[in-house]
Amino acid sequence: MQERFGSFLRWSTLPVLVGLVLAGLGPYGTFEQPLWRRVAFWIPVVWLNWMIAETAVRSLFLRFAEQLPLGSVTLPLLASLLLSPILTAVVFAVAWLLGDPLQPSVGTVLWQVLLITAAVMLPTYTWSVGRSNRAADAIDRAIDAALNDAARDATSGETGFQQRWPAELHGRLLFLEMEDHYLRIHTSEGSDIVLYRMEDAARDLQGQGLRVHRSYWVAEDALAGARRHRQSWRLRLIDGREVPVGRTYRAQLREAGWLERRLPSHTAA
Repeated sequence: MQERFGSFLRWSTLPVLVGLVLAGLGPYGTFEQPLWRRVAFWIPVVWLNWMIAETAVRSLFLRFAEQLPLGSVTLPLLASLLLSPILTAVVFAVAWLLGDPLQPSVGTVLWQVLLITAAVMLPTYTWSVGRSNRAADAIDRAIDAALNDAARDATSGETGFQQRWPAELHGRLLFLEMEDHYLRIHTSEGSDIVLYRMEDAARDLQGQGLRVHRSYWVAEDALAGARRHRQSWRLRLIDGREVPVGRTYRAQLREAGWLERRLPSHTAA
């Protein structure tokens, strides 16, 4: 709990700083207000919109990272364009809650939101990807060292993945999902997160399932069927959830017969 709270505080630092900068600049006609009101308006607006934008970018990354050219540019720009109406609504909602409705029209605020969002998203997304890659390399080295030590000392015969399975997590293994530098284990009774590499987990679980995406591994007995959506594929699991299929994994899944397990027409919508 303390670790997650610390992570939350670190995540909040950048949107709070951006909110303070905007409070000083006073866009949308807010410069005429006292500084304390601008701070009270801009920090919640930026924090909420940052959370929405980051969630959307993660979703777009999982769906389109392997399809869009120049993803570090096109992904944040696409997210800015799609999210501008939602982020604009947040701006007006916070202003209304503070009892000080904005003077500019919705159209004026909308294009300004689009410009500000794109201007913030482009550098922060590029920086985040670079930082994630550097952190992932460092974590990979640390995990490799820990695994080598464990391999020398282990006498139980369990794989590294089995040793990291949370004691409080029960149920049947359905799929694994990468979350930044962690691995989320999804079972029929819940989920939990561990520090482990997807590559090592897939190796430990060889014969029990397949890697279907750079961020997903699926247990074979959890697969209900596959469906094609335009140019992409998705796998439906026995609990109703769906996971995307990465382009580079299609041949392997087709060879294993997974993509031939077509869903009935009434469930493939």
